[in-house]
Amino acid sequence: VVQEQSPAMTWITKILTFIFCVIVGISGCVIVQELHMNTRQKVRQELASQVATRNAEQHQLESDVATQRSQIDTLTQTLNTGNTNSQTTKDAIANGTIAVQGSGITVTLTDPIAAEDQKGDLPRDKNGHIIRVVSDTDLQAFISQLWASGAEAIAINDVRIGVQSSVRVAGQTILVGVTSVQSPYKIQAIGDQTALADAVGKKNNADLYQSLSDVGIYPDVSKSSKLSLKASGAPDLKYAKGVK
Repeated sequence: VVQEQSPAMTWITKILTFIFCVIVGISGCVIVQELHMNTRQKVRQELASQVATRNAEQHQLESDVATQRSQIDTLTQTLNTGNTNSQTTKDAIANGTIAVQGSGITVTLTDPIAAEDQKGDLPRDKNGHIIRVVSDTDLQAFISQLWASGAEAIAINDVRIGVQSSVRVAGQTILVGVTSVQSPYKIQAIGDQTALADAVGKKNNADLYQSLSDVGIYPDVSKSSKLSLKASGAPDLKYAKGVK
């Protein structure tokens, strides 16, 4: 004979069952959250380690390329003389394949202070809105003006702009060729100081300067009596051949 539980025992059983289910549910949520956090942290650490390794490999390759380019330059100077050598040098400067120095200007663009104080790819203000930072388009605008005004060589953060390098964005990272650059962005250009400074100055680019100042970006232009720009990577020739 099955004895029926009293109403009190039935309610106690239901309450205990409910409490047990709540405890199990909360514990499960906590465990899942911890697993997610640990997994994300591990992935970030692995990605950071891979980036550091690739950067080290890139720097080593750049060093090897610079050494070999120096040897090529020495051999080229030995083989070429007179006008031919002079033309070769001019072509190499225009292509960015040899290091150069001379007078010029430096244009500095820095992300807004609010963005500099934050970490992450998409800095936001106190209201949650994404903060406008210096973009590849901003850098391209100044570089185009410099080339048009007679710049003979240009570099951004010591990365030379050559025949096969361009300023572009990958995700939230600005690249010059395959090298990433970060704020502050220093655009160095060798050429006539007055012409270059006028070309990228506020007077001739009022709309650009206004749009940048509206978001807390204030370009700075300074003249330098001596700038030294490193060589860029040698062009990868696949179809071109020398004419004999």
